[in-house]
Amino acid sequence: MRTVPLLLAALALGTAPQTLHAAAWSEVRISDIGGNPVHAAELADTPWTVFVFIARECPVANRSAPELNRLHREYSGRDFSLHGVYVDIDAGEEALHAHAAEYGLGFPFWRDDDRALVRFTGARVTPEAVIVDRSGKVHYRGSVDDRFGGFGQSRPAPTRRDLEEAMEALAAGDAPRAADEPGFGCPIPEVAGETR
Repeated sequence: MRTVPLLLAALALGTAPQTLHAAAWSEVRISDIGGNPVHAAELADTPWTVFVFIARECPVANRSAPELNRLHREYSGRDFSLHGVYVDIDAGEEALHAHAAEYGLGFPFWRDDDRALVRFTGARVTPEAVIVDRSGKVHYRGSVDDRFGGFGQSRPAPTRRDLEEAMEALAAGDAPRAADEPGFGCPIPEVAGETR
């Protein structure tokens, strides 16, 4: 596994939600790794869809891979589907498949080169998790867990599993405890010429 240096400039605490300039949920398009477009709403074939934004060079996102795989395995049959969404604009198909293989990603993954899903959900960093219902309503946006608390602050194991807690709350018919709590991670880069 390659070592990615943790640079202060590359990591940031999530900021306040940006102003969204998004299409309607039925119009939000991302693409498969080969660049073929797909409507995000078509992926929401379960009561709850979890999108986790990831980037190849983000050490926080890479260290979240085992937890994401566990959640995918344990919740796939419980009205949830989990999807990884790459925000690496310049990465080719081969590079993304290689990254997914290196970190053993066992869930479906897509790419959001145009930032349509980023804008719709208000995601700010990788890894940031967003849970939507079939209508596209966002019920949770935040961290996967608290393994990273800030620059240079990491735990060998998380003490709080924010995404799983949100999933459990929704499965029980409750609202998640922290439905929009900024996570810690790598800022999602902007598309050239776009202001977020």
